[in-house]
Amino acid sequence: MKFSRMPEILHEVGNIIRIAGEDILSARASSNFSVEYKAGNEVVSSVDRSCQNFLQANIGKIFSDAVFVMEESSEDEIEASIIKAVDAEYAWIIDPIDGTSNYIAGKPRFGIQVALASKGTLVAAWINCPALGKHFSGSIDQKSISGLNSADGKIDLRIGDLDVLVAVGDFDTEHKNKALSNAAACRSFQGTTSCAVDYVDLLEGNLDLLVYKRTRPWDHAPGALLTAISGGFTQRFDERSYRPFDDGKGIVAGKNPKLRQFSRIFTPDL
Repeated sequence: MKFSRMPEILHEVGNIIRIAGEDILSARASSNFSVEYKAGNEVVSSVDRSCQNFLQANIGKIFSDAVFVMEESSEDEIEASIIKAVDAEYAWIIDPIDGTSNYIAGKPRFGIQVALASKGTLVAAWINCPALGKHFSGSIDQKSISGLNSADGKIDLRIGDLDVLVAVGDFDTEHKNKALSNAAACRSFQGTTSCAVDYVDLLEGNLDLLVYKRTRPWDHAPGALLTAISGGFTQRFDERSYRPFDDGKGIVAGKNPKLRQFSRIFTPDL
């Protein structure tokens, strides 16, 4: 990966997803969209698909031979693109609207997520939450994230001072009971409605830990890289470092490496 072009790419993709954000807000304001359900009873709107097409068409101009891994593709297309992305020089990971249910309901907690990987390693990421006015981007050759103010580095290592998000809706009963029991000892505990906004809350210091079972690349790749750039960590349930196209299970993300010690109390017993 030639990082000499990275500032230009960060700027160019940032402009593209800002335009996309304006477009999806306009579509929602005019109620100019339809809604249906995908496999697994997940909701999707026509705006998800039109936004994905817009992002692919415009971001695709940056690298002519890039692979695209995108949420609103068919399962066969997703599986094939992930296989190619592992070794691809350039692979774009796109979630056109993360938090579609919130988008449809007129709520602000949704975002557009884009990440760039090279040979299976994340190199750049963007999160745009247009209804919240938040737009972050960064790359592995940087030491800071565009759009993010420096947060207080003080971390209290008592569980009673932690603010955590645990997506227990996907957990099996034993894991759910364990996570909920330990979360009760934290200062605050909540579930997820949008990974894009969850990671923004983590980056801004509103949350200390995020825990998920489901880990599709478009949900977590952008936030994982931005978390790493900001000095935090993202790891699998078995404590291996997160990579977007591996077959690892679960994710724990924290804003400070010192919080790794709490990971086990929210993950299943392996």
